Amino acid sequence: MVRLNNVFSAFSFTDGTLQLPETNLAFAISATGLQAEETHAFMKDIIKWIMDKYGTERLEYSVIVYGGSASTQVTFGEIFDSDAELIKAVGSVPRVSGGPSLDEALEAAKDQFESPLIRPNAAKVMLACHYCFKLKGILCLNLTTTVLTCWCLH
Repeated sequence: MVRLNNVFSAFSFTDGTLQLPETNLAFAISATGLQAEETHAFMKDIIKWIMDKYGTERLEYSVIVYGGSASTQVTFGEIFDSDAELIKAVGSVPRVSGGPSLDEALEAAKDQFESPLIRPNAAKVMLACHYCFKLKGILCLNLTTTVLTCWCLH
């Protein structure tokens, strides 16, 4: 469903199993236009899929929605009773209207990455999804990936 090879290319494999370094992963999503509700739901489904697939043992998540303004809906260090509760919280993230202001999303992400609750030695990765289109009836996303810090794998 989602290929994260470019995002996780520096991660290692042991016996065919992906070994993730500790990572603070921020998602910034914006859905505007004619199919905004469908697009927003699709983006949330991808985030939930990633959370379900990779869990919270090595990854911590932040979810930012943006349009004319940005709003952090899930913060680094936020405690959930289970991964299922985190995924449920993402499912209820509202859409923000207005033209997408990536500057607002980047400012919200900066606040998250500078939070005292963040794991200081973890990699910092931001996935910004601000464009969605249909190709032969299939929704496709345009993701902008930024690795904000580098890390060493041993």
